[in-house]
Amino acid sequence: MKPKLIIFDLDGTLYDLKDVHEANYALQVQFLQHQLKISNSDAVSILETNCIYSIITDHSKSATELFARLGLDMGDWKLYRESYFDTSAIDKSKAISEETIKGFAQICPLVLLSSNSLQNILKTLNYLGINNKLFNTIFCSDNTPTDAPFNKKQAMQIIAKKYKVEYNDIVSIGDRYQTDVIPMLELGGHGIVVGMPIALRTVLADFIKGEVSSNGEYSVF
Repeated sequence: MKPKLIIFDLDGTLYDLKDVHEANYALQVQFLQHQLKISNSDAVSILETNCIYSIITDHSKSATELFARLGLDMGDWKLYRESYFDTSAIDKSKAISEETIKGFAQICPLVLLSSNSLQNILKTLNYLGINNKLFNTIFCSDNTPTDAPFNKKQAMQIIAKKYKVEYNDIVSIGDRYQTDVIPMLELGGHGIVVGMPIALRTVLADFIKGEVSSNGEYSVF
């Protein structure tokens, strides 16, 4: 696997999502309650029906993409999540370092693709000490070249076209198979799921050696 472009997810990939997941899930429930004027239990039911859970699973999907499909006010969601997102809850010792991202950048161009908002992404990268300029482009829920609701698969299509790279030469790296890898596989590309952010160091080392294969730290698809 010799990629000509690598697409990175942010939350759960560059830092441990468990650090903020409980608070994020509570925000999602509260926002859905407020927008639809429903009870807490009904909001939880809608989220669970759409594979958004109070615990992190391999099948978890994006609340942002769900809210967009439901026709909710994405501007309100952006303001809501930015007001309450707390980067100080992130444990830097479990996050990936700028040095590792620099290593990937020496292999090929990097794109950061996240359903989070641009403000939260930049805030998180700054907190982690990672220069956002290491990524050639940042595509996210409020920073895309289309007015269509945010969708990772569509974003990947735009990215491939923008950089004139065949899908077979693209690798999407994330912590969730459902949202970070399946869209790229459906397009004909490749994917890597990391168990923990620290596994990216092993992925990088294996890329350099030309020996990328599934192991106890990450899985290749």
